[in-house]
Formats: sequence, C-alpha cells, structure tokens
Amino acid sequence: MVNVKVDIKNNYIWNKTKLASGSVLYFAGFVYWKNHFYNTNNIAELFESIEVGKEILQELRGDFSFIYLSKEKTFAAVDRKRSLPLFYFVNGNEWTISDKVSTGLSKEIDPVSVNEFIITGYTANDRTLLKGVNQLEAGQFLKIIGNDLQKDWYFRFYHSPEEITIEEATLELEKVFHRTFSKLYERVKDKAVMIPLSGGYDSRIIALLIKEYGHTNVSSFTYGRAENPEARKSKEIADILGFNWTIFPYTKENWFKWYHSKEWDQLVKFSSNYSSMTHIQDAPAVTNLVKDVNEKYVFIPGHTGDFISGDHIPFELTVDKEFTADEVVQSILGKHHRLWSTSNQDVNREIITEIKHSFSDLPFQDSEQASALFEFWDWKERQAKFIINSLRTYEYYQQEWEIPLWDDELIDFFLRMPVKYRYKKYLYNLTLHKMYPDFFDEPTLSIQSGSSLKNKYGPLYGVLRKGYNVKRVFQQYHKDPMEWYGIYGSYYNYLLNITFTYNGSRFTNPYNINSFLVKDYIKNLKG
Repeated sequence: MVNVKVDIKNNYIWNKTKLASGSVLYFAGFVYWKNHFYNTNNIAELFESIEVGKEILQELRGDFSFIYLSKEKTFAAVDRKRSLPLFYFVNGNEWTISDKVSTGLSKEIDPVSVNEFIITGYTANDRTLLKGVNQLEAGQFLKIIGNDLQKDWYFRFYHSPEEITIEEATLELEKVFHRTFSKLYERVKDKAVMIPLSGGYDSRIIALLIKEYGHTNVSSFTYGRAENPEARKSKEIADILGFNWTIFPYTKENWFKWYHSKEWDQLVKFSSNYSSMTHIQDAPAVTNLVKDVNEKYVFIPGHTGDFISGDHIPFELTVDKEFTADEVVQSILGKHHRLWSTSNQDVNREIITEIKHSFSDLPFQDSEQASALFEFWDWKERQAKFIINSLRTYEYYQQEWEIPLWDDELIDFFLRMPVKYRYKKYLYNLTLHKMYPDFFDEPTLSIQSGSSLKNKYGPLYGVLRKGYNVKRVFQQYHKDPMEWYGIYGSYYNYLLNITFTYNGSRFTNPYNINSFLVKDYIKNLKG
C-alpha cells in the first residue's frame, strides 16, 4: 500500500478540516455550487454533502485547490486556471502532494524542461525542472487508490463557437460582466481593495465596475517612469473615479538594489516552484505598499482580459483555409517561445515535441479549430504558469487577491464566441465601449482586412525581423519605461549578459526582462 503525505507550506491561505466522515480536507480559495458560496470557513458543509470526483468538479466554479483524503482514496484538484498550484511526487512507498516544491528535494534536473524554461519562462505540460516532480495543470485532478495514481482533465479551454449576432453577444457579455462583479463585490465589500491600475482596458474596466457597485475603500497604484503615458492615464482614471492613487517610480539604481536583495531571492524561492519564473513587474511596488503597513488589501489585477477575449490570436490562424498541426505549432513558437533563441536543433525539436504532446485529441483543421488550439496551449501554459502565477507575489506578503476577468462565467461565455468576434478583442472592446463610451473607444472589426508583418514583407520578413531584433537588444537598456535593465548595474554589464551558454547550447537575442530573469535563475539552479 502506498502512503500519501500532504505537505502544505502556505498555511496563510490553506485550511485543514476533519470532516464528519473521518476524511480530511485541505482547501484554499472559494467555490460556488448551486448558487451557494463556500470558502475556508464553511467548505466542510459542501464536502460533507457531495461525492468527490470528476463530476462534481465540472459543476464547481471559483478559484480553488483542494486535497481530499479518505480511507478509499486521495483526490486532489486545481481550478480551471491553476490559480493555486499543486505538485506531486513519489519517494519509495510514499506519495507527496504539496503546494510548494521544496529546494531540499534531491531530484535530478530535467534538461528538456530547462530548455523550455529558458525559452518561455515556465515548464511545459505537467513537468517541472526536477525529474519525477510533476504538477497538476489547469483543469486537472488526480486520484490515488492503493498503488495507482490516475490523472485526468475535467475542463479544457477549447472553443465551441455558436451562431450569435454581435448585438446579441454584446448584450449578453454586459450581463456576464455585471453578474461577475456583483459576486466580486459581495466577496470584497468589507475589505480594502487595491487595483494595479495600468491605464489599459483590463484594469480600467475593473476600476469602473468596482466603482459602479459602490465600493468606497478602493486605492490604486502604478509604477515605472512618472512621465510615461501609462502612468498619466492611470492617474487620470483614478482621479475621475475618486480613488487614491500612488505611483512608484522605477529607476535603474533601485532595480539594481532590489534585484540583488534578500527580498527578491526569497520571493523567487516562494513563487517559482521549479516550474514558473517569478513575476518581477509589480513586486517592488507591492513591497513598498505593504511594508510597515498593518492594512490588509485585496489586490485585483487585470489578469487576463486580453487573452480571454482573443487578443493573442495571430492573424494567420483566422484565415479561411485548412490548417496543419505544424502551422499551429509555428504560431505558438512565434508568440510564446522567444525569451531566447538557440540554433541547437535538438533543443528546438524537443520543444516542438512537447507542444504537440499537449495537443492530445483536439482538432485544428479550420480557422475556428486552429485558433482554439492556439489558445488552448496559451491557457494552460503561459496564462496559468506565468501570468496567473504572478499572484504568488501577493501571497508572499500575506495579501489577498481576486482575478475577476478569469471568472468562470466569463470563460464559458468566450468559449462560445466565434473567432471573428475574438480576434483583436473586437467583441470585448465593443462591449466595454457600449457600457462606458466615455472611457473606451469604439473598435472596428478588423479580421476581414487584417494582415501580418510576415505577409506584408514576404521574403524580406526574416531579414528585417533579425535586424530589428539586434537593434532592439542594444537599445532597450536605455529606452525601456520600466528601467528594469538596471538589474545589471551598467550598460556594459548588460551587454555581457545578452548571450549565454547552458549545457552546451548557446542562447542569444533576449526578448525582454524575463529573458534575463530565467537566465540567472537557471544559472543558479540546483536540484
């Protein structure tokens, strides 16, 4: 008989409950079931009235993870976006399920995962950087009975478009927004809300709806150069809505101090879990917000309206034609696998194999299917493991968070929308314009006249892109509005880090700040 050990590290958000049946439940987050709300305070009521299994997971909505142990089985699951990750591994005759991957594990480094991590910032599929240590992906559960561990999907983010007019769609989406934020208001109405207000559409709609529902204890912040357009727009929105607003200026000097601080090192250990690069963007601002302050906030970032609504879809996948799996793979590579480039074809082939492995039985032949498959990969990889994993920063400081633009009803809505409405967020932006015409411009339907730079420049595209990338790498140290390339202290030291070699493969052409973070993380990697 294999034993199961539960190793929960973050007791701030996880709760252990012994049920009346004698079973034990570890739970984090909240769920809705049959219009009833459950969190760590009353979750025992739900689990004492249901049969824990795949069927009930398909009915639950919310942001949650749980581990359920009974005499017959162990059952663990994460929600539809992996907002609260779980990991598992076996040592001898004992399975361990945990919310953290400890630095003390004596596990061999997985070279395929390392290469994927370098190029994307996270590990693909259910792997981590450590061999034998796996993770539950978004929408997955595992079940252990005796010596047998089974894992399966209960949800996959794959579109099934319906016939609907744009007028009907905008009216329905507006209602979904209001139901989403009505529930959010009930969850946060007695708490202090903090909105990372960038000036973009996603954080703006959050601020407007929070205001509309009457929450008064709301503050906001932004960061970067004080004179950058995003900061100016952020302040303008906050002033109109009457929210407190703070800017945290980012300078090269401050970045150098932060990046080489014990605080950053501890945050990386807390949030990376050998599977996802720590999100650096708002970490210094959050540190300053909560430092020496007794106030507890609910942070409500704008993750990730642009993805949910279709803004990541490449034009090539909207064309009316028959697609191959390789065409979808190339679109994924072009969008997501660009933190570093390598000429090592063995590495590139391994990465392509991992992408195709994740496709499973999902179709890809027409534009609806090809765009859906592209977003399926984006959902379970970049969104779940990098964007949403940024919530670990708030947890590190024992702050709460909400991600209303990942509400399950919004997910269900957009999964029914055709690609012509999703491309470039047309339906999303049109609905925001109709809801708040003074705050959002009216969009134009661009799918029929769209194009891509690759189509525009033809055979010259590769040459022009390579030249642009070289120029960008040498200029971004001076031009970036966040100033974060100051992590290396000087332009000379920055140039020393724009190429590196790991395990015999040379990596070049860093894309953004995360390129350097993964390089330094991997260089210091220890199993």
